[in-house]
Amino acid sequence: MDFLNLSNTVFVFRTIRDGGFRGTLNLCNAAYTLTTEPAHIDSQPFRLYVEPTTRCNLECRMCYQVTLQRPKLDLSFNDFLRILHHFPYLQDLQLQGIGEPLLNPDIFRMIAYAKSKRIRVGFFTNATLINPEVSEKILKSGLDWINLSLDGASPDIYEKIRKGADFEEVIKNIITLMETKKKRKAPKISLWFTAMKMNIAELPAIIGLAKRLEIEKVVAQGIHFWGNDFCRDYLKKDSLLNDVDLTRKTFIQAVKEAKKLKIKLNFRPRYFEKRTRRICRWPWVSCFITVEGYVTPCCVQGSDPLMINFGNIFEKDFKDIWNSLPYQDFRRQLKSKYLPEICQDCPGYYYK
Repeated sequence: MDFLNLSNTVFVFRTIRDGGFRGTLNLCNAAYTLTTEPAHIDSQPFRLYVEPTTRCNLECRMCYQVTLQRPKLDLSFNDFLRILHHFPYLQDLQLQGIGEPLLNPDIFRMIAYAKSKRIRVGFFTNATLINPEVSEKILKSGLDWINLSLDGASPDIYEKIRKGADFEEVIKNIITLMETKKKRKAPKISLWFTAMKMNIAELPAIIGLAKRLEIEKVVAQGIHFWGNDFCRDYLKKDSLLNDVDLTRKTFIQAVKEAKKLKIKLNFRPRYFEKRTRRICRWPWVSCFITVEGYVTPCCVQGSDPLMINFGNIFEKDFKDIWNSLPYQDFRRQLKSKYLPEICQDCPGYYYK
C-alpha cells in the first residue's frame, strides 16, 4: 500500500496548502522516515484507519471468529473527535474495522466533520444496509471513496461466504447506490473481492458483474489470519497461498476479461509470484485505532487489540505511544530478518 507517494503532486499540494509550514515540515520528515525507517519517528501520520464499530449484521466466513472475541461497541462522535485531535496533519481517513460502518449511528457526522477539516474519507461496506435514503446520505456526505465487499458472482457462493446476506438484495442495493450517484464524480466506488479457494473461479464473472453495475474498478485480495493461531488453523484450508497454479490460471482469465470490458483490475500478485522484499510500511507512516482507542500496527494482521496494541489513545498522548519502546522495538524487528510473530502469513508483508 502506498502510504506516502511524493510523486503524487495533488497529495503534496494538499499537504502544503492545508498544513502550512508545519505541515510541510512534517511532510519532509515523513519522506525522510520512509527512506531510513528509523525506530524513533519525528513525523506524524498522514493516513489513519479508525474503527467506527465492532458490530456487524453478518457472520462472514473470514472474520466471524474474530468478531466473536471483540466487545460489541460503537465509537461515539465525541471519542472520534478526541482521536482526530491527535492528528493535525491528517490527509486520508478510512473509517473501517471489524464491523459494518453503516451500523454506527454517527457515521455521517464523522464523515462531515472530517470533510470540514479537508480530510479525504472512505470506508468499506457489505452493502446490505444501502437503500435510497442511505444512498442519498452517502452522496451528500462528501465521502471520497466507498469499497463494496462482494465475494461472489452467484448467490450460492456469495451466501456461503457472507452468511446472513442475500445476494440478490445486495445487488439491488448496489444498483440503487449507482443510480443515485449518476452524473456525480464522488464518491469513487470499487468492488472488493476476498479471494479464497471456494470463490476464486468466480473472479472473471465478478469483472462482468462490475461492468453491468457500471463500476469501473475491481480489487481482489486474499484472506489473512488476523495474527491469530486459531484463525490461522480455521482459515488455512480456504487460503490460496498453497494453490499457486489455480490462482495464476484464474488471474490470467480475469485480466483478459478486465481488458475486454475496460475494467480496472487490481489483483495483488503475492499469491503466485515469489518475492523476498518487504513492502509493509505501516509502522512508520500509519496505524489502526480500534473502537476502544487501542493503537495497533495495521488493519490486517495487527488490528486485534487482544493480540497486539501499543497503548490507548484515550489514556496517553499519541506522540508518546507512537515512539514508545514497544513500538520502536516492533519497527526494529520488522527491519530484521526475524519476522514479528503477529506478521506471520500476512499477505501484505510479501515475504516468501
